[in-house]
Amino acid sequence: TGCSIDEECIKMLMMVEKGRAFDYIKTIYIEKNEELGDKGAIVLGKMLRENTVLKTLGLRRCGLGPKGLSEVCSALEVNTTLTSLDLPKNDFEEQSMAISLGKLLQKNKGLTSLLLGHCRLGPEGLCEVYNALGVNTTLTSLNVSMNRMMSDDRSIASLGK
Repeated sequence: TGCSIDEECIKMLMMVEKGRAFDYIKTIYIEKNEELGDKGAIVLGKMLRENTVLKTLGLRRCGLGPKGLSEVCSALEVNTTLTSLDLPKNDFEEQSMAISLGKLLQKNKGLTSLLLGHCRLGPEGLCEVYNALGVNTTLTSLNVSMNRMMSDDRSIASLGK
C-alpha cells in the first residue's frame, strides 16, 4: 500500500510470474499507488489473462484511466479464477469506463465481489453496471457507495428502465 508501484514494477512481477513464483499467491493489493496508472494497469491486464491462481486483486486509488481499466476489464472477461476486485477511489467518470465495467460484468463468470465506491460514477455509468447485472449470474456483492447516483432529479432506478 502506497509504495510507488509503477509500470516497471508490474513488468518485473510478470517476469517472476513466468517463473511460476505466483503459483501460490491468491491475493494481491496494489493500493494507493497512483503511479500505476494506465501503463501499469495495461501490463497487469496481460498477466491477468494468463493467471489461474489469483482470487483477490486490490487496485484502490491506483490512478486507473480509461485505457488501463479497459485492459483489466477485458482480461477479466476471460479470467474465471479472480473472485474479488477492489477498485474504489479511481476516477471512472468517463462513460467509456462504465462501459468497460458493464462488459466485464456481462462476460465474467467468476467474479463474486466488486467494489466501486468513491469512483465518481454518474447516473449513466451506474446504469451500465446496473443493466449488466441482468446478465451476470455470479456477482453476489456490489458496492457503489459514494458515487453520484442522481443527476437532474433523476434517480438511478429511473434511468435503468
